[in-house]
Amino acid sequence: MSDHTFDLGELDRHISSMDGLASDVESTVTTAQKQPNPLMYGLMMSPVVLPVMTAITSAGGQFLNGLGSAIDVASGQLSETRKSYAETEQTATDGARGMVR
Repeated sequence: MSDHTFDLGELDRHISSMDGLASDVESTVTTAQKQPNPLMYGLMMSPVVLPVMTAITSAGGQFLNGLGSAIDVASGQLSETRKSYAETEQTATDGARGMVR
């Protein structure tokens, strides 16, 4: 039998951190995908640069959306693991108490 244990408080902090990270990624994507002022690159360069920058930020946004989704999935799985561990621990504790009585 393994001596390994989980610190549920530490796991909760990690899950919370991942949730915050997913939120930050979502916010970054939203900000990056806003259309810039067409004049920000100048009158001569805007017609050339703006479509390129739009394509780049779109591709980056798609990547970051995937990353945010992956973080959300991992956070959800950790939450389920935490719940399962706590339930198993409680079942084992209840079983041990039953043997002592």
